[in-house]
Amino acid sequence: MAAVAGRKVKIYEGTGVGATLVAGARSDSITINNEAIDITDKGDDGWRVFLNDASVRSVEMSVSGIIKGTSLIGKALGVTTDLLGDYEIRIDGMGTAAGQFHFSSLEITAPHDDATEFSATIASSGEITWTPV
Repeated sequence: MAAVAGRKVKIYEGTGVGATLVAGARSDSITINNEAIDITDKGDDGWRVFLNDASVRSVEMSVSGIIKGTSLIGKALGVTTDLLGDYEIRIDGMGTAAGQFHFSSLEITAPHDDATEFSATIASSGEITWTPV
């Protein structure tokens, strides 16, 4: 298996053919949580027991890069009543994570001689689908 080049993440609002590019990330951190549900009791002789095939799953991403347009700002500020949105996070060489995400933080910087930059933390809400390359 070949190594995957990092720092090539694009965030699209919407899914499929109608998805709109809203940001390109220069660096990223993705945390996939698959927290098992512990059902250990006194009868388990000290061994931990997890509930089979059930867990609390989530995806959280920290990204930074160049922002395009103002839709992410609207989501972060809650300008609309829809704080969740359908997004595709495309990671070159790896695949696409798609589903509903919430922008739990968004920081914008705008050097006077450069493109507007951002950093954000994005958390999943509901099922996320993964389509590998």
